Amino acid sequence: MLDFLPEDIKNVISFDRLTLCELRLRLGSRVVAVFLGGTSRVLSHVVSEDDLEKTLLKLTKHSFYAYSESLKRGYITSDEGERVGVCGRCVTEGGEVKTIRDVTSLCIRIPRQVVGFSDPLIEKFKEKGLSSSLVIAPPGYGKTTFLRDAARNLSLKSQKTVLVSDEKCEIFVKNYAYGNFCDFLLCADKSFAFREGVRNLRPEVIVSDELSSVNDCFLAAEAALSGVTVVASAHASSLAEVKARKIFEPIFACGAFKTAAVIEKNYAVKIFDI
Repeated sequence: MLDFLPEDIKNVISFDRLTLCELRLRLGSRVVAVFLGGTSRVLSHVVSEDDLEKTLLKLTKHSFYAYSESLKRGYITSDEGERVGVCGRCVTEGGEVKTIRDVTSLCIRIPRQVVGFSDPLIEKFKEKGLSSSLVIAPPGYGKTTFLRDAARNLSLKSQKTVLVSDEKCEIFVKNYAYGNFCDFLLCADKSFAFREGVRNLRPEVIVSDELSSVNDCFLAAEAALSGVTVVASAHASSLAEVKARKIFEPIFACGAFKTAAVIEKNYAVKIFDI
């Protein structure tokens, strides 16, 4: 992990990286490290333009063009699964962002495997049977980590055929153990994953990263009504907040989603019926 960082920054990360959640590199400011539980530490190194340039060049393997699709959406995903949010000058064309230049800061999110994180949802499935479910939490509370463990749990323990719709390449991390029944669609949009994935890969369960539009929710509902169990994440603090957002109307209207897993601080999980 973090092999793309310049040596000067690597050298100030002398603490136990197992608890590290995030690194913030801001031009002209000191590096900030964020840990499990939300505590942060300001490190000694002051970020320079050269630091940001070297980091981006290594992340993109010296080819910004190869990462243009993700850059215009404000992030790059490393080969090891770190998601790097990019902030700077947005270059627009026809009202759409085409790329980001003159980078001023990077938000580096560290993927982790928390074995057993999804156990409360899996126990619900054991008790009541598989049911399409929403995984709900604010940013930074571990939705992707939960989905990663859910895919592992369903494949490794339950031996269900799992298709992971990993549009931003965050759920899949090399060398993590997902079991023998897990397939990953990387960089594919929801339309391809929920329609072509269902037709061609015949999953019993689809684990999907964030539903962020009416169309995403429509596609998830369509898949859930086709006999596939869908486990997908949503940005919110509670089930009530999700229900109040219009984009999720297809989810609640279809009646196929029965369960919500709400993540609270320090990886606490509460299960609710929808």
